[in-house]
Amino acid sequence: MPLREFVHTLLSINGHDMGTEFTLSVPTEPRILKIAVAAPENITKIEVVKNGEVMIELADDNWFFETEITDTEPIQNGAFYYLRVTTERMDFAWSSPIWIDTLDKNK
Repeated sequence: MPLREFVHTLLSINGHDMGTEFTLSVPTEPRILKIAVAAPENITKIEVVKNGEVMIELADDNWFFETEITDTEPIQNGAFYYLRVTTERMDFAWSSPIWIDTLDKNK
């Protein structure tokens, strides 16, 4: 059986890795997203998904992509982010989500 090649995704927000939950002091605190994706073929689309909606779409038609973006829009408790990736062969990959709460439970 041939070796299967995978798409690798990395996402961190304010130093917190995929699959974690953390709390911000206020809903307006900036979130710094560090993104890296490596694939066995060119990446045609990287979607940053925030609370189930595409926040931004990235791509550069290369096998490796790395960037950092800042989200300054206020969030509500239970906010989550993840990556959704598409390659030129129409392979798909998703990162694990990162969940965010705020100390201000009224928001």
